[in-house]
Amino acid sequence: MEQAQYTTVVEQIEDGESYLHVLAMEQIVATSLISLKYQESRLAILVLSS
Repeated sequence: MEQAQYTTVVEQIEDGESYLHVLAMEQIVATSLISLKYQESRLAILVLSS
């Protein structure tokens, strides 16, 4: 039976196969969208209360 080969994160980065930067960018985009939604909600409350 053939043993599965697992590469470490360091090996992936050295080989140019790492997708960590993509995951980090997705997290930044998600955080930004949440922040914008929060700001939109706060603005709506301010407009309605004035």
